[in-house]
Amino acid sequence: MSAGQETLQVLPSSGSLYTLESRSAGATVDQTFSVGSHAGVQVSLQRNQSRARFVLPTPLDATTFDGMMVEVENVGAHPAVLDLTIRNVGNGEPAVGTWDTIPPGRKRNLLAWFSSPGANVPYRLGFAMPSINVPFQVSYIANGRPNMSALQLLQIWNGGTRPMSVRVNSIQFVKRRTSYTGIIDKYGQASFLDFPGKATNDNDLLADAIEEQQNLDAKSPIDPLGGVPGMRSTRATGRWRIERAPSGRMFVVSPTGKRMWIMGVNTVIENYASRYQNRDEAFQEVIPRTTQNEEVFWLRRNHLTDGLGWCYDFGRSNMFKKYGENWKEDNRQRIVQRLKRWGFNTVTGVVDGATPINNYPVMLSCKLSNFTQRIATPYVMHYQVIDVFHSDFEPYAETTIKDLLNQYKTVPVIGIHVDNELSWGLRGNQTLQYSLPIGVLNSSSTVKAKEVFVNWLKTKYSNNIASLNSRWGTSYESFAAMSAPLNLPTSNLNANIRADLSLLLSFYVDRYYGTVRRILNRIGYRGLFLGTRDAPGATPREVWRAASRHADALTINLYTENDDLWREVAGIPKPVLIGEYNYTSSNAGHFTWVRDLSCYDQQERAERNYQYLVRAATTPNIIGACWWSYSEYAPIGRWWDDERMQTGLVDIKDSPYEDLVSSFRTFMLNLKDIRRP
Repeated sequence: MSAGQETLQVLPSSGSLYTLESRSAGATVDQTFSVGSHAGVQVSLQRNQSRARFVLPTPLDATTFDGMMVEVENVGAHPAVLDLTIRNVGNGEPAVGTWDTIPPGRKRNLLAWFSSPGANVPYRLGFAMPSINVPFQVSYIANGRPNMSALQLLQIWNGGTRPMSVRVNSIQFVKRRTSYTGIIDKYGQASFLDFPGKATNDNDLLADAIEEQQNLDAKSPIDPLGGVPGMRSTRATGRWRIERAPSGRMFVVSPTGKRMWIMGVNTVIENYASRYQNRDEAFQEVIPRTTQNEEVFWLRRNHLTDGLGWCYDFGRSNMFKKYGENWKEDNRQRIVQRLKRWGFNTVTGVVDGATPINNYPVMLSCKLSNFTQRIATPYVMHYQVIDVFHSDFEPYAETTIKDLLNQYKTVPVIGIHVDNELSWGLRGNQTLQYSLPIGVLNSSSTVKAKEVFVNWLKTKYSNNIASLNSRWGTSYESFAAMSAPLNLPTSNLNANIRADLSLLLSFYVDRYYGTVRRILNRIGYRGLFLGTRDAPGATPREVWRAASRHADALTINLYTENDDLWREVAGIPKPVLIGEYNYTSSNAGHFTWVRDLSCYDQQERAERNYQYLVRAATTPNIIGACWWSYSEYAPIGRWWDDERMQTGLVDIKDSPYEDLVSSFRTFMLNLKDIRRP
């Protein structure tokens, strides 16, 4: 290896590999083949934990490299649960590895770093950007071993329960990118990659606009209030409701009796800005600020830096170039035309913050988590827990809900959510799943929820502190003494304490949802109460059970194809709305960390989206699904947290991903046969 070499190919240049233990538990090497100047290998592993292990011709020294990139393709009939490791020649211990679940017929570029990039890497990008210009689907820290100087064993392992056949085309060690100058071009695209649809000049933007209009004109609109196309209506009641059909499948029913299966877009905004201040060297060019285009420049606070800074919105800049000075006035009409032809029948989150989109049906998201009385908890996903027992909470919630509904008097409001991805608790962790009640009990007596929880315990144990101490293994002098912070640990709590924490969590959730339901009934609200948009990993099962007593439907952000979680959702005895999901691709330089929803290209993105919708529509209690999101941000990330996944229906140039949006339309036109009443 020469000094300064950027990559090192692991697979040998000859057309064969030397097999060791290839017969282990049903492993076969189907073939070797040439890929450019090196060998590739196809392996079939028939059983769980079967493996194929190879000895490479010569030991490899990876000490000057930062990570490993693997290109692999699933050529079998089942999802491939792949684990690939490179091991030391002496003791066979793994030095670095990568793993993924790859759908049949799909290809992946997997990237695993040997270690964290540290705090000095600019823009949080070093973790995800190798020095070579290759898109990849997955990136993570692989915990490389100290000895990387004598690597000679390659192992491919089946981590699933079904047979696996994979074709490994390339394995190479790579370095991190050291220069970020000019990585974003003047259209907000990755300058270092070529990909379909990439703009190279302003004429490309104009051509995109003409081509898209021709595509839209060729497609008839789908009436968002017309129900499932081709499906008969049911009883009209003058209000939104949920109906269980004779088949057991549930439908949202409009005030006029149209059966609907919600197909929504979560967050329809014109675009996302990216942080520009103090990292302008990464941008090749930005347009000068004028009174005509001042909305391209934003002053926003970034959650990571906790400071105000100028941001630049490539999406708005591109629309200014593409549609002219009146782009903003025309954009609302263009969005409606698109949504109707793509088959979407609702939006949740809207253009320009609180401005309704003409007469388009909406599902509103009301943020109650801004309530100022907060509780510190050991686990926090996005927001601190609020004190729903405080006397000011219900008046605050009622005012907030009324103000939001007043902004939407002119549009059909299907339903309302309250809050998004709350920090209920860390599911699967024996103690932190009860983070919320632990946080309350560890608070001082000035927190109203603490007073209520202690009184609840006092009632349960009939004012007998000895009974509580016996079950908890504690020595509190009295229930009054429990008003002080209890300092409960976040591990090793006994089963009796955890049982009480479970009941207290349900008690809190019941108060939260019960308060919202009481407010909605009191103000004469006629839409659906859709719960909160819950993240399963932050939602212990107690939450859904308690919420079901008050909400018309539960809303779950289901960014997964995991069979166990889908079965759990299907088993909830309540209608369920998928509040967020998407499929991402990195072919244009974006970074994705949602493993089982990452795609190799736009065609896979569209195909898997259609399959996801069919799976949801054939699950009887699922009443709809909402894609996140309408617009896209530049590969350098969005302004408030630098997230930089490819999530849009339209790209940074405001050009639709045609394969993707066509999959929604095709699904909606087929829905009457997919989900029969």
